[in-house]
Amino acid sequence: MKQLKLDPTSFEYTDRDVILYALGVGATRHDLNLVYENHDNFSTLPSFGVVPSFGGLTAIPYSEFLPKFDFVR
Repeated sequence: MKQLKLDPTSFEYTDRDVILYALGVGATRHDLNLVYENHDNFSTLPSFGVVPSFGGLTAIPYSEFLPKFDFVR
């Protein structure tokens, strides 16, 4: 079995990224803790944690072991 060694990656985000994500999944002006960075309880949605994985997916050379795999389908 082949073993694939990947280099570590880092993911950095800002308040703006968190707010845009919240707005994108349906937060409104009534959800100030999600869309206003100066709110006392400003936080992100737990589902924001899936966003960093997108960068890691591009680092894997899928064509080496899945030559006919199509991500579109």
